[in-house]
Amino acid sequence: MSATKNKQKSQPHSTKVMPAVMSTLQNSKHLDNTEYIEDCITALKNLHLEYINIEAKLCEEFFELEAKYAANYQAILEKRKQIINGEIETTKEQPIWNTDFDDLSICGSTISSTRAYLQTFPYDIKGIPNFWLKIFKNVAAISDLIKPYDEPLINKLADIKVKYEDKHSFTLEFHFNKNKYFTNQILTKRYYIRFKPQKNATLNYMGPEIYKSKGCIINWKTKQNITIKYVKKLQRHKLLGEYRTIVDEVPRASFFNFFQTKVINKNIDKIDKDFWKILNADYQIGHFFRTRIIPKAILYLTGDIVEQDNFRFEDYEQCKTKVDNLKAASNLEHDNYTHTILDLKI
Repeated sequence: MSATKNKQKSQPHSTKVMPAVMSTLQNSKHLDNTEYIEDCITALKNLHLEYINIEAKLCEEFFELEAKYAANYQAILEKRKQIINGEIETTKEQPIWNTDFDDLSICGSTISSTRAYLQTFPYDIKGIPNFWLKIFKNVAAISDLIKPYDEPLINKLADIKVKYEDKHSFTLEFHFNKNKYFTNQILTKRYYIRFKPQKNATLNYMGPEIYKSKGCIINWKTKQNITIKYVKKLQRHKLLGEYRTIVDEVPRASFFNFFQTKVINKNIDKIDKDFWKILNADYQIGHFFRTRIIPKAILYLTGDIVEQDNFRFEDYEQCKTKVDNLKAASNLEHDNYTHTILDLKI
């Protein structure tokens, strides 16, 4: 009886103890699984970092290869410049490309309008007048920058070149014919490229990026600066009450503001929305000139290439959202927020 009673009393105790033990064992197993998965993730991220380092090296070497081959293009680009500016006579040539689909492409209407445009020139014309202006107007993002008072000066543009001065930058050179606006023969814009991932944003690496640009000083002739507006105002003397006429210089929108140097404020929170928009657009356009407009200029003139409206300046809110996301995710330094990811394999 005593043994039976003890057995009966022990059953409830066993019932209470076993679930607690099982729960402890299960939790222990769960913890082991969690640590195992975390170890796997760490190993995979380390592998990803190795991959990124190789990718960065590839992009850097690809850029160096582009710079090396740039010299091979010079004879072709020089002859192109001579034809555009009427410096040499061109002979009658037959197309060496397949012309069967020229008018059947999605750009057919643009090509037709370009042909009509070319037919407006005099019979004895030399070269192709307004060559670069026509191209700029065919690219939405650049056309947005051009004002009517810019056009006479852009028509003095003789050539655009890209120079590779070192392994981490490129310079755009805009060569102008003699004009009444400024004394410069060449206007320049240099862009600096970063290939290696940043230490505090390593895993978020998306390729090389333009992180800085440097413009040039335009030596404007007297009262010929088209980036400012001259406004006459009457000014009254506080004591004598006499009036005099003064001329204020008011900045205005112009394509030639492109050559100004955009300096990044170290205090991110104090950068206004217009600056974000301008800076982002500046980097995009610099990259676009190098990879598209300079090498493929004739195709933009004829309409064989048409840039859709999706290549325009990013809306500020979209740009600012990207910046906020980067700040929250990686706590990046200020110079990492404003960049253009480069597709070097174009």
